[in-house]
Amino acid sequence: MTELKLLENRKEKLQSEVDGWKEYEDKVKVLLPFEEIQKLEKEIELLKLKERIVNKEIEKERAIRGQSKELDSIFIRLQKEIEVKKEKIRDTREIGKSIRITYHNKSIEEDPRKDIKKELARQSKYQKIVELLGQHIELIQKLNVNVSNIINNVTDYNKGYVIDRLVSPSRDKKERLRELKKSYEQKIARGRGLKNELQRVEKELEETRAELIARKELAV
Repeated sequence: MTELKLLENRKEKLQSEVDGWKEYEDKVKVLLPFEEIQKLEKEIELLKLKERIVNKEIEKERAIRGQSKELDSIFIRLQKEIEVKKEKIRDTREIGKSIRITYHNKSIEEDPRKDIKKELARQSKYQKIVELLGQHIELIQKLNVNVSNIINNVTDYNKGYVIDRLVSPSRDKKERLRELKKSYEQKIARGRGLKNELQRVEKELEETRAELIARKELAV
């Protein structure tokens, strides 16, 4: 199997895993009730603030006129809105319990979003590696095209020299590609050190691109 095919297979495998997690993330957003509860709680806080302001105005109005019918009706309406939202929170919690989904053996009441987001962050780094693999694949494909063009534009007499000296990857280049592939597999298998790996891969990519441009095997 060629180096290009190995890179394409690795990219396809990682992309499949990333796509699977994106689908799972969408399902989690639909099922978990915690976002809705937090939204309702913030709305209740705002209504309670309005309630306190209206209550102070009621006290002032009663001190002056002895009554405050209009403000009283506003106060009662705010209280009803607060109770409605509290009831929605209770209903949402019950819905969450009835769903009974689990994540890493944690019940839904424990709000597993933190763990989920941590895993999704890891998947995001996988996506970055997928993108870098795609760039490497593109470089190799362009290099192969340029190799073909160069060979087709020289005489048969000079082809051996061109193939051996100008366009064939050096042993060092082949060894670096093998090390890069091995490093991908090790880091991805362990799921650790991805940040450092990304930095190293980005540096390797830039060095590869610069070398190809310098050798005029890749158009700028």
